[in-house]
Amino acid sequence: MDKTLPHNLEAERAVLGALMLDPRAMDLVLEILQPEDFYSEAHRQIYQSMLELENKGVPIDLLTLVDNLKSRGALDKVGGEVVVASLADGVASAVGIEHWARMVREKSLLRRVISEASQVLEEAYSEPEDIASFLDYTENRFLEISTTRAEQKYVGMPALLKSGVAMLQEATQRRQILTGVPSGFTELDKLTSGFQAQDLIIIAGRPSMGKSALALNIARNAAVDYGKVVAYFSLEMSKEQLLIRLLASEMKFDQNNLRTGFIPTHDWERLIKAVGKLNKAKLFIDDSTALSVIEIKSRARRIKAENKALDLVIIDYLQLLSPNLIGGKRRFTSREQEVSEMSRGIKAMAKELKIPVIALSQLNRQVEQRDDKRPRLADLRESGAIEQDADVIMFVHRPGLYAPKHPQKKKTGKLEGKDIPYTPYATPEEGTDRDITDDRLTELIIGKQRNGPTGEVILHFEKEYAFFGTRETRYTKEQIPETT
Repeated sequence: MDKTLPHNLEAERAVLGALMLDPRAMDLVLEILQPEDFYSEAHRQIYQSMLELENKGVPIDLLTLVDNLKSRGALDKVGGEVVVASLADGVASAVGIEHWARMVREKSLLRRVISEASQVLEEAYSEPEDIASFLDYTENRFLEISTTRAEQKYVGMPALLKSGVAMLQEATQRRQILTGVPSGFTELDKLTSGFQAQDLIIIAGRPSMGKSALALNIARNAAVDYGKVVAYFSLEMSKEQLLIRLLASEMKFDQNNLRTGFIPTHDWERLIKAVGKLNKAKLFIDDSTALSVIEIKSRARRIKAENKALDLVIIDYLQLLSPNLIGGKRRFTSREQEVSEMSRGIKAMAKELKIPVIALSQLNRQVEQRDDKRPRLADLRESGAIEQDADVIMFVHRPGLYAPKHPQKKKTGKLEGKDIPYTPYATPEEGTDRDITDDRLTELIIGKQRNGPTGEVILHFEKEYAFFGTRETRYTKEQIPETT
């Protein structure tokens, strides 16, 4: 036996009647109801006409409404002029219109749930091949319904000033430079005040610059040193590869030796300490390939629900994301349009979850073809939308990878029982103390910051450890851990 879909015709008539009595009440209804929220086709047509009159600045009354319905060929569909006139007879005033509108909206949401559930059942019976993607997409369908409930988006000056002054008072009492999620790099945090909630942060660079290592260092610093909940989505490297990097960075131990098992007996204590430290971190790694923004958002929501918090999401990297599919088909034929949609989707996720999201991005090859190899905003690959959507854009640049290699006297350090070549920090760039021939020297260039200054932070990349440090924490000959 077929069941009637949820609806409330009395509430629908009350809304329409109240709008005829007091068209000014439309301001209260506009943010709550769309024409498709009405169950009755007649009521849907009448509300559509009211919206058209409102958009044209024409007063809503019996004459203008009937005239609009006639012009649209919809007057007979709604039952004629008598039915339209009878709407205002059922209400005395527009006082309760907001309540009635919400009643209509709630029934509409229930119908959407039923419709989505029916589609899910049909798709489930068809036995989709990719069960994981099907479940993620299903979860996202219902989560999207829950987030479409009407909310007041605007705020008046009195309320805004009240909350703003309270925020300033709290900041004055704290007197802290950091107002967001720390990166763990002091000079960077001074420029950004930490990664701010709802911001999209792009870390871009050419291959082999150390983007992934830097992102993983940031994830580790936030989770281990500051107790933040971090979700790391790696579309390129496996979780096992990331774990090796995390341990190597924590131990300051050659990651290749970790990977191949060449760990001296006396270094196991360092390994155990590193494992113990990382074990306490709320750092969640997902190495699923070909994820879409919808799937990442769904999994991030789940992590947030399970841990009662989520402070930072990192995506490695943007160009490896899969486009959102509609009915199993791509929405766009252009790759640039797809990347633009992904960029907008990640920014929307940051706003919805109220957290910073870091996304890694590739740069165009044209960087390699010019004399000045320092990256620019125009070098962002496949989409100018990335530059528009991002709140912060940082470039990872290691000038030593491009600098001509001059013969230098090598020194030797001891690491894990063997000699290693060591290049001192020498041959400084003119006017600085930078050695531009040293491929460990890393310029982190802030090319855009919507709410702060641009600038540059100097880091040093110890590739064998997958470790980024500041000038103070870089490893010199004397600081290399010795094994005896």
